[in-house]
Amino acid sequence: DALDHWAKDADVKVVWESKDTFPLPETIKTKGSFEEAVTQVLKQYAGQEVHPTAQLNTDPKTGERALIITTGK
Repeated sequence: DALDHWAKDADVKVVWESKDTFPLPETIKTKGSFEEAVTQVLKQYAGQEVHPTAQLNTDPKTGERALIITTGK
């Protein structure tokens, strides 16, 4: 839910290509960019066997951005 909220504010579409859910271990408050916020979220899962991975893509024709979430192992 946190990523969806931040993505909406940053005009980024979130695409979940993972059947897993990843509740945030800790609350994050940041005034940085969307990319910095996503990085802080992903760092919370460091060292876990199953963890989310993310890739931020920008469509070169439309400029639309999408954050693709998958499961890393």
